[in-house]
Amino acid sequence: WLYYGTTTGMAFIFPPNYWGFLYDPTRRPWYGRAISSGTQVRAAISTPYLDSGGAGLMNTLTSVVWGPRSNTNERKINGVVGFDFLYPVMNNMLPEMTDCSSKAVRDIGQSGTREISCWLFELSGLFLSHSDFLASKEDKEKFGQGGGTDVADAGEWPIENVFVGKKEPDLA
Repeated sequence: WLYYGTTTGMAFIFPPNYWGFLYDPTRRPWYGRAISSGTQVRAAISTPYLDSGGAGLMNTLTSVVWGPRSNTNERKINGVVGFDFLYPVMNNMLPEMTDCSSKAVRDIGQSGTREISCWLFELSGLFLSHSDFLASKEDKEKFGQGGGTDVADAGEWPIENVFVGKKEPDLA
């Protein structure tokens, strides 16, 4: 999806979709994340989430659309533009741009060669990328039986809003 939400609550969405008469983009997490990121930040990336339309694991890239500067050099916010992309795109970005390994965290170092695992996380400590987010059902069951720290107390495999101190306690 590609979308633009104005400060007045009007939304332009591509491909076209009708989310109801009461849909207000200013109340959506993607809109708030971009607005709250400040004037120095060009873009904000969401934590991974499951798409409600069934597309799978997604991230959203958003940016504030600024109006012209006023006489006092202040800028008015016109709205927020956003783009949804599949999580594997996000997960593959670091290995493609750096010397980081594209292997799952649990597989790094198993072959005897030195490898580096890289992640993206936001300032609050929430992961934006981690190889465990793409784990297969078999991997989840295998790791969950081993008593690892990745499995949430409720028996779920966490994806949204995963804190670095919970997922990788040695880094916190």
